[in-house]
Amino acid sequence: MSKVKKKIKIFLVDDHPLVKIGLKSELKKNKDFLICGDAANGKSAVLKILRSKPDVILMDISLPDVNGMEITPHILKKLPGVKVLTLTMQNNINYIEEMMKMGASGYVLKDSPLDDLIEGIYEVQEGNKYFCSGSQLIINKETNKRKVTQNQEILTTREKQILTHIAQGESNKDIADKLFLSVRTIEAHRNNIKIKLKLGTVADFTKYAILKNLIKVD
Repeated sequence: MSKVKKKIKIFLVDDHPLVKIGLKSELKKNKDFLICGDAANGKSAVLKILRSKPDVILMDISLPDVNGMEITPHILKKLPGVKVLTLTMQNNINYIEEMMKMGASGYVLKDSPLDDLIEGIYEVQEGNKYFCSGSQLIINKETNKRKVTQNQEILTTREKQILTHIAQGESNKDIADKLFLSVRTIEAHRNNIKIKLKLGTVADFTKYAILKNLIKVD
């Protein structure tokens, strides 16, 4: 049964002939889709898209003249109703963030399963954002990394120092002796670190320290 009332007009922007041939072959199998055109470079893509007025554009980033990032906002300015679904090999958070800034509605990696691409087309057509599983992993990893960086920035120099010792499995007394502080002071710092970073066990401290390269793992 068809998921949509009318066919979704799809335009392909990619400079690899075999990729376009493969995409057309697979997408044409879906009765909801209509391939309304394709282009191998940015300049011709803009002209053809303005004429064909697609619903969804599958946009590669790397093109021989003007890249997908540059032409996306230009197209959306002329055709605000069209949806741009990035389809690329660029598995980098900077590309993902930049394409979304430019107005893209989603991001799919070319090595993703075909089902991801098809789902992405439906989702962006409905006005939703879509990220394939591979790009979502990249986003999650970067988000966690930034959270860790933000958390570390709220620690004092002394707290970072004590955190490193805790992560190495040292007791409060051992740390106190090394830093010429009282055990009570170490305990207070330890508690502050727990509260600031929302960490509980020594294992949590260790994972955090490894993630931030505060300690080395052989």
